[in-house]
Amino acid sequence: MILDGENAWGAYLGQGRPFLHALYAALGADPEVRTVTFAEYLEGNPTRRVAAHPMAELTKVHDLFHASWIDENGSRPGNDLGTWIGEAEENRAWDLLREAREVLDGIGATPESHPKAFQALYAAEGSDWFWWFGEDQASDSDVEFDDLFREHLKNVHRAASLRPPESLNAHIVPHAPIWTFARPIRSIQASDRLIIRTNCPGRLTWRTEADEAWTELDMIAAGGAMAGLHRYGLTLGPFRRGVRYVEFRFRCSHPDCCGSDPCCRSELQRVEIPAMEATSQ
Repeated sequence: MILDGENAWGAYLGQGRPFLHALYAALGADPEVRTVTFAEYLEGNPTRRVAAHPMAELTKVHDLFHASWIDENGSRPGNDLGTWIGEAEENRAWDLLREAREVLDGIGATPESHPKAFQALYAAEGSDWFWWFGEDQASDSDVEFDDLFREHLKNVHRAASLRPPESLNAHIVPHAPIWTFARPIRSIQASDRLIIRTNCPGRLTWRTEADEAWTELDMIAAGGAMAGLHRYGLTLGPFRRGVRYVEFRFRCSHPDCCGSDPCCRSELQRVEIPAMEATSQ
């Protein structure tokens, strides 16, 4: 008997933890049941009196179908591999993974000669990275998943004593960094949006170098307040391809504006959008 999968437990009390603890406690106490890992079952474990079951001696039941249990949004009816591949973000991630493996193949690396490089590669080969890329599945952590996935691929190169290519710095998922007067951002990537945040109400005037006219907008008050502190913000972007910078000016409308704080001086701000360098190995 094999227990697998986590999706059912969300319908159980406490995400299934009380049930699973009770189940495994009962299995562990039963004299006629022995819990084992896949490796123990195949290779055996004499210390636990688990006999080996070599794969060559096992009876083949039937071939497994390659598909997902989920019929992802926007796909044709029926199970397929669409939740992991096909959308631009997913395909980009597969390309980066393929390039990392080709780098290891090119230097003749093996799991024995470069174990840390292959550990990083195996981490990047987990299916959940590709599950969350694209629009068919969504999470609250897509940006973090993107950064972690590309960091694993960078570690493949580092562990092989190679410099990670510039392509691994390019975001797969659009990011939305926050610009403030206390922590101004100097540059963003072409696929990113830009959040402007202030402590004061006011108007934001902005444009890119591709725009002939300025756009003027009121800053939007963020929901809620803590200790009397309010926040205001606007999100700019996505920007047109080839745009090299966005510049803006904030004019404070607070009735008690002192005129000397950074947010009150109406200075022109600029955030660069540099073009990413070509992929290099």
